[in-house]
Amino acid sequence: MTITEKPGPETVEGTQKKLQALVKQLEKLLEASKSVSKAEKAGKNVSLYAAAEIAETRKRLLEIESLDLSRLSASLGAGLESMEAAAKKTAERELIRLLGDLEERLKESGFTLSGHYPELVCGVFTIEFETTARGMTATVFYGPRIARLATVPGGDVEKIAAAIVEASRELGESLLPGDRFHELLHQAWSQLHLRKGNQSSSVALPILEVLAELCFVRQDDRFRRNPIRAAFQPYGQVSFSYQLYQQGRGDDDTRELVLGIATREDVKKKDSLWVPRRQSGLGTHYSTLGFRRA
Repeated sequence: MTITEKPGPETVEGTQKKLQALVKQLEKLLEASKSVSKAEKAGKNVSLYAAAEIAETRKRLLEIESLDLSRLSASLGAGLESMEAAAKKTAERELIRLLGDLEERLKESGFTLSGHYPELVCGVFTIEFETTARGMTATVFYGPRIARLATVPGGDVEKIAAAIVEASRELGESLLPGDRFHELLHQAWSQLHLRKGNQSSSVALPILEVLAELCFVRQDDRFRRNPIRAAFQPYGQVSFSYQLYQQGRGDDDTRELVLGIATREDVKKKDSLWVPRRQSGLGTHYSTLGFRRA
């Protein structure tokens, strides 16, 4: 008795090559059948004027049947399952290595990484990992998904770390001069009271309206003389939020900054501003801003 070895499952690459051959046959089948249809639509007798095309169509049909699409589909599915099972065995190790490398790389730049995959905290930034059909993507947010700052495809440690460093640099450069922040903020708050016609300046005001006023207060003479986009200096929610975290209390002994905690409805309507309470990323949503005598 002769013992023969049972053939093993076809590789994904081998199946792909057969599928490519099938695609080519389908393209040729389509072209041949189009020629038959064209002759028929022109009112010609296809048995006389498209006999070669009919023969070509039948030939391609037989070749396609021999390739057995259902078998190829099953083979490809089995191959993919095998590849995925093998990849899952090493995925955890690779992920641990990636996060370890990222932690070391960020530490070199003065940042601390904490949390659990897929959402990590790096100071006031959040790094969220997501795996899609296109591969791994890391998105950098300010705070707990408060504002998207950068998206890094591919899970590249160097690029993710660079995105955090760049986000931190841009945030620092966007802040108002520290020695003038409270002066400008109080000026904006007072001007908004006048704009609203309030009799008392002790009333707390919507924090985002104060921010809008502050943004215009911080503009220099170049913008006031010619208020065009090129002369405008932006100052948005992220900058204001971080500066309130850094300098919320202020150094003025005559007045104290007071922030009113937002309700769930305020947060839902996006009528609030999230402000960090500590460098670890914990924070609070506030809806109003005011001053009172110290």
